[in-house]
Amino acid sequence: HAPTPAHLKAAIPADGPTAPLTGVLIKLGLFTLAMVVLPVGSYFVSRDWYFGDNLTGAGITAATVANLILVAFVVVALREDTLEGILRRRRRDRDRRWMGKRKSWGWR
Repeated sequence: HAPTPAHLKAAIPADGPTAPLTGVLIKLGLFTLAMVVLPVGSYFVSRDWYFGDNLTGAGITAATVANLILVAFVVVALREDTLEGILRRRRRDRDRRWMGKRKSWGWR
């Protein structure tokens, strides 16, 4: 069978323990709840308190809130992914340094 191309090697799962999913599921649940409650709530609050009969303004407010939640979710996901990559590289470098020391000490 042919060797795996370099651009697909990132998609191959690494050996070792997987990260616990509880934090990811909690974040997903919170953002889902926010996506349901906050735009609808902002629509009614802005309609009743600020815009009155202008339903277009209330709709724009709800759409803006939904987009802000979506942007917040993407930022949180990117930061989490970046932090995970940094920690993985630090662990790999630490392990390589340790293996290098073992070889310099004459251990196998």
